[in-house]
Amino acid sequence: MVLIVAVLALVVAFVVRFFMLRRQARAADRERERSRDVLAQSESRYRLLFEHNPTPMWVYDYDTTAILDVNDAAIAQYGYTREEFASMTLRDLRSPEDQVRLEQMLEVLRQSDESVHLARHQKKDGTPIDVDVRGRPLLVPGKSLRLVVATDVTERLAAARVAQEAEERARSTNEMLQSLIDTAPQAMVVVDEQWRISRWSRGAELLFGWSAAEVVGRPAPFVPEEEQQEVRARQARADRGYFGKPREVVRIAKDGRRIPVLIATAPLLGRDGRPSAHIAVYTDLTERKLLEEQLRQAQKMEAIGTLAGGIAHDFNNILTVITSYADMLLDGRHDEADRADLEEISTAARRATALTRQLLTFSRRDVVRLQPVNVNQVVGGMEGMCRRLLMANIDFVMKLDREVGPVVADVSHVEQLVMNLVVNAADAMPDGGSLVVETQAVELDEAFAHTHAGVQPGAYVMLAVTDTGIGMDAETIGKIFEPFFTTKPVGRGTGLGLATAYAIAKQLGGHIWVYSEVGQGAVFKVYLPRDASAPGSTSATSEPRRTVRSGTVLLVEDEHAVRTAVRRMLERTGYQVLEAEDAAAGIRIAADRAGTIDIVVTDLMMPGMSGSEFASKLAEIHPGLRVVLTSGYTDDAVLRRGLLGAAHAFLQKPFTSEQLSNVIGDLIEMDRRPASV
Repeated sequence: MVLIVAVLALVVAFVVRFFMLRRQARAADRERERSRDVLAQSESRYRLLFEHNPTPMWVYDYDTTAILDVNDAAIAQYGYTREEFASMTLRDLRSPEDQVRLEQMLEVLRQSDESVHLARHQKKDGTPIDVDVRGRPLLVPGKSLRLVVATDVTERLAAARVAQEAEERARSTNEMLQSLIDTAPQAMVVVDEQWRISRWSRGAELLFGWSAAEVVGRPAPFVPEEEQQEVRARQARADRGYFGKPREVVRIAKDGRRIPVLIATAPLLGRDGRPSAHIAVYTDLTERKLLEEQLRQAQKMEAIGTLAGGIAHDFNNILTVITSYADMLLDGRHDEADRADLEEISTAARRATALTRQLLTFSRRDVVRLQPVNVNQVVGGMEGMCRRLLMANIDFVMKLDREVGPVVADVSHVEQLVMNLVVNAADAMPDGGSLVVETQAVELDEAFAHTHAGVQPGAYVMLAVTDTGIGMDAETIGKIFEPFFTTKPVGRGTGLGLATAYAIAKQLGGHIWVYSEVGQGAVFKVYLPRDASAPGSTSATSEPRRTVRSGTVLLVEDEHAVRTAVRRMLERTGYQVLEAEDAAAGIRIAADRAGTIDIVVTDLMMPGMSGSEFASKLAEIHPGLRVVLTSGYTDDAVLRRGLLGAAHAFLQKPFTSEQLSNVIGDLIEMDRRPASV
């Protein structure tokens, strides 16, 4: 019985175990079916994403680089069929020049899973394309598969290259513009869209006086108050794309000077083709205005001369009749009263004849006898006559340069020229003074001719008459050579003396200028061309003096045009120039200057402080510093007036660049020369 129960229990346990195992097997079968469904769904999703992805993709075997599968986008991008891809490797997609780089990338992939790089691929038709390649491994047991996503970036890289090239061109253009701005002799100013200064050239600094640090980021400081409204209107028109022609305007310098300039403006276009900035070019017209004024004066004198010549011609005809009948009547018998009246008529006619002769000389219609004339002999022969004309309280000095050559002239005209200038000088010194007549051989160079209308560079004989009289203001100087203009009281003088001197100088191919200030006397300088045909009249051919032509020069001159001309002379010669518009500015520059100042060139007559006073104050800052004083007065007149003071050299205006350089070089060499033992 016990045995039966045991057997039954064993059977029951076996049956239970059987059903349990069967149940577990069915559950396992259901799990496998579910896993197969999940895997199938996953593969379906992968296939869907792979096949229909708009980005080219493929799968390749890393060990063989064989392409195993591609999507439709890859087929469309490269032009190969699916069957052609199945027989290709990665090397077939690379351009010939990119094969080495592929091998390097494959070597790198041995140590990394994901990769991102740019590659140069090639389509079936041979077209090269730039591709952004991103790859990662696929986890397939027993295989080394990698999925690759290849995006065509050819257009993007081309656009980037175009942008880079455009940026480089813009940078190059910007550098060229900056170089142009920095080296141009004109003043160049660039303003932004808000009309604030963004660039300020060296030329602008020299012309207007402000440094770039003082003006960049600010509106233009040099527009006169009366032109502010007009400038704003032009800016508004420029914002709308309208730019006018170059025009002449007046601008204000830092020191308050009004400078005539020619302004030309243009837009600087941005990437969008619209103006992003504006550039203005300012050309200093000071020298041109000076030459224009000289030309207008010459034309006015020419017109007056033509009129005077016509009047003198007709008047001479009338005088001929008067003098003829007066002489005939004087030959007859008359009582004393009638004879006295006739003699008065005859005397008045002779005076009128002399007056018309001066008019004819002024109009250059007088008969002249041109011949080589030694100016020293003519002037020296007139010394006695000149002394008799002068009052006892006038000190008369004659200085004749032995080196002057002959000029082609009429002797009587040279005599009249000297006499008129001497008489004029004497009249300017009613209380006495000093009168100097001198001659000198000079060379007028291109720099002098550039600032004096009508002058031709070459060899001249200078005749100067200097007085220490009452002097003249600028308005008087502007009219001094006009016929019948006089500052003398009524009844004294005809107003033709200086007009005749002007006409004689012009008739002989020369020039005449006056330098004067109120209370400082005057100097009249006549330049007559030397006779080129006479022996020894040509310029000396000896070797030029070898002087130092380097160093730093402090230039102090209140006349802007003169200061600019002298600065250009010095810079062309090789000197570095520090500019000052007056003595006060010169002292500030000398005091603030950290480096060496080798020499100072200063005008003798300046407002506020004379050149000699300036030299004395400068000696307190830089003891022993050499100074060259310049003036339109002659050196003799300067010395007599005690104006030279402690200065070490004097140079008479006008001077040539060679004369200036020689004087400066001699003084610098004097300082650099070792002291004798």
